[in-house]
Amino acid sequence: MISYNQEIVINADRAEVVKFLSDPIRVAGMLGHVALLERIDGGNSYYASLVLASQSRVIAVPGKMEGPLFSLSNISYPGASNDGRVRWEIVFDVRERPAGDTVVRVFVSFDIKAGLFGRFSSLPKAIAVMPEHLVKYH
Repeated sequence: MISYNQEIVINADRAEVVKFLSDPIRVAGMLGHVALLERIDGGNSYYASLVLASQSRVIAVPGKMEGPLFSLSNISYPGASNDGRVRWEIVFDVRERPAGDTVVRVFVSFDIKAGLFGRFSSLPKAIAVMPEHLVKYH
């Protein structure tokens, strides 16, 4: 499993941040590598496509994403490919600070079974930096 986390300070109150991060369409748009295709049965699950890219290849991995799922101060969005070989999760830990702004700790994890992208020689390196890329550059 590959993971990355970073703390971000947002100059807004917690309620505004939670409202934004509770919208799966906005979160997918912010991530840039997850396309929500259709809501499943009107619930919190979506048919999704995870887009992985290297300098020479782009592939879309079909799957499903859930969310938002709420627990204490966390909002999470787990997902998996249809074949179960790719799993990811984005977790936002949202906390208000006494100054009135909000601290969001973003956790991103990827678990990719070996051999999935063996024929694409440049993708393993791109996948290894994906969690950090999603947090820092999107």
